[in-house]
Amino acid sequence: MDKEFSQIKKQKTNAAMLSLFANLFLILIKLAVSVFSGSIGLAAEAIHSSFDFIASIFAFIGVEKSSKPADNDHHYGHYKYEYLSSLAQSTLLILTGIFVIYESLNRIITPQIISHQYLAIIVIVISLVVDYLIYRRLLSTAQETQSPALMADAQHFSTDIISTIAVAIGLVFSKIGYSIFDPISAMVVAAIMIHTGYNLANNALYTLTDKSPTENIIEEMQRIIENTKGVKNQHKFRARLVGNQIFAEVHVRVQPKISVESGHQIAHNVKTNLSSRFENLKEITIHIEPYKKSSHTK
Repeated sequence: MDKEFSQIKKQKTNAAMLSLFANLFLILIKLAVSVFSGSIGLAAEAIHSSFDFIASIFAFIGVEKSSKPADNDHHYGHYKYEYLSSLAQSTLLILTGIFVIYESLNRIITPQIISHQYLAIIVIVISLVVDYLIYRRLLSTAQETQSPALMADAQHFSTDIISTIAVAIGLVFSKIGYSIFDPISAMVVAAIMIHTGYNLANNALYTLTDKSPTENIIEEMQRIIENTKGVKNQHKFRARLVGNQIFAEVHVRVQPKISVESGHQIAHNVKTNLSSRFENLKEITIHIEPYKKSSHTK
């Protein structure tokens, strides 16, 4: 189990580091060419990548922190650090989007001629290739390791792909004389950032406030409990998510005259049956109660 835990941590850390270096590379080339060409769209992309770089740092910290096992100060582990990271990333995205809209409106009011469009378009093509490759790597690792921080980072790169295409369109139109499309493309980038940031923030807040698993999962868990041999019925079932891990508790009614050892075995069987179906069930507390004919209410 420790070896598997270590392997997952290594996968997540490597993906987070790759994201950091990729963002740093994109910042440098976008910033240099945006200054050289005067493109607000490319400048918006450079700012986007800059905040993505900061977001990748948050993702890296979140992965490192959440990978720590439970200790005396955190009895339920450190899983929520990844969601804190995701919330920080979403906040950055939203703030960045607002800033880019402000700058784009200024550019519409005071137009500026864009030079060296071909060079800017080459940078855009390079960015698209890098964004797509890193997005695929982060998405794959996030799904395999169930990492919300890496999933948030992957979302950053997916928005980069869409926004980079928007900037490319703006540059092409600018090349043929429609310079207003450059700030318009920057505003498209900003809108995408704000939308993505909002969705990520919602997801992070749900988990940080101990959101319960979906109704389907809860109902399935209850069915498994009641189908366990020796269980008459169950009630007071509660479950919450700590990161991507499920913590639950339930009161299980059994025949009143069985031994303590038999009651313990039933509880053990309940936990085994649930764990075999839900790999992310971290812990379940089972209270054994005597069954009475009047106690059929769940």
